[in-house]
Amino acid sequence: MNGIGERIKGRRLSLGLGLREVARRAEVSAGYLSAIEHGDKNDPSLSICHRIAVTLATSVGELFELDGPRPDCPHGSAVWFNPHNGIVQCHRCGEVFVPRSACKGN
Repeated sequence: MNGIGERIKGRRLSLGLGLREVARRAEVSAGYLSAIEHGDKNDPSLSICHRIAVTLATSVGELFELDGPRPDCPHGSAVWFNPHNGIVQCHRCGEVFVPRSACKGN
């Protein structure tokens, strides 16, 4: 499994939700969600991550473990995901981040 897949599955199970139910609510196929959870699909779009996060009553930042201080942001500010433009950025300086787990090859 990969990081985001483990966090999605852990959150889903902690809420007592089945994979098919989360997939239906997030408008993705159960097979696709299963592939994310098992690390077979390690580059889901931010839009899909946002739908999954909303379904699991969490944030994309939590799924990517982005909330909280970031060593690569000079302000150490929390980051946020803007679902309108798909950007993950620092609250204070506006610097845009690409989560490592969303990069191909990682």
